[in-house]
Amino acid sequence: MKKFLCYTSLFTLIVLTVLAAFEWSLRRIPTLYTATHQALTERAPQLHTLIMGSSVAKDGINALLLDSTGRAYNMAMPGEQVTYGYLKFCHYAERMPQLRDVVWGLAFYNLFQDDRTDVDASKRAGHRIYMGIDTTDDWMDGVECLSTKSLALRKWTDYYIKGKDLIACDTYGLNMQMPKAQRRKGYLDNAAERAHGHNKEALDNHSLIVANAHMIDSVATRCAARGIRLWLVLPPVSRPYGKACNASLLREAADTLSAIASRHKGVYAIDYMLDARFTDDDFFDRNHLTCDEGARKFTLLLRHDMRQHCPQALR
Repeated sequence: MKKFLCYTSLFTLIVLTVLAAFEWSLRRIPTLYTATHQALTERAPQLHTLIMGSSVAKDGINALLLDSTGRAYNMAMPGEQVTYGYLKFCHYAERMPQLRDVVWGLAFYNLFQDDRTDVDASKRAGHRIYMGIDTTDDWMDGVECLSTKSLALRKWTDYYIKGKDLIACDTYGLNMQMPKAQRRKGYLDNAAERAHGHNKEALDNHSLIVANAHMIDSVATRCAARGIRLWLVLPPVSRPYGKACNASLLREAADTLSAIASRHKGVYAIDYMLDARFTDDDFFDRNHLTCDEGARKFTLLLRHDMRQHCPQALR
């Protein structure tokens, strides 16, 4: 019996040691979460312009072009929906005493999603462990290898074995992984299919727009109280994707943001989804602009339109 207990204890110790070493190695991997947290922590006192939102903002809005003073940062993240956008703003904005403009870029379907119900547990772990956002009392949520399981192994393999850059952004937060030169030939082949998928997801989870609108409105209230301008932006999409989208859902998303803007001073809603000034050549895929030419075109147009709405914007 003593031998059995000794072997069991030894085995348990080995397992715990391996898990601890694995967790330690995961925490040392530089990721978009760690880079964003570090940038926001270090630059918060000087920031004038903050960009937030999902991948459509991460790939399509060039912070340095938008605010040439260099006091801007794009904290948007791929796959990030309204919930974590709201929580991140609440978490970091109070540390930004000079903040003047907040640009929130959203895909229409983001209004019908909730980050915390996503099957991708790495999103929740990333915000909780590396940013201190949306923490829980469950100790396992603070252990990446246990809370994300196979996703943790993929992250470890991507960095230590494959040597992938898990940040892939410039110093102002723009995603650099989607240049026009790396666009595949049939980059719009599945545009209609993806649009139908987003239509279905939005219709299946239609009631979420109420909670999401409430969170966006809360950010608008906070911005208005501090004299910060908030720009609610729906970036452009490719033509085949836009044609396949449910027109009523696109209209509902735009109307929801416009209604929020109408209730607050200094809050603006701009809809570029079906803007004819953009061509399919501006896109990397169905609804993401190329991070070079496409992002430049959109950012310069956005800057112009922001100053048309408010001459003091980005000053």
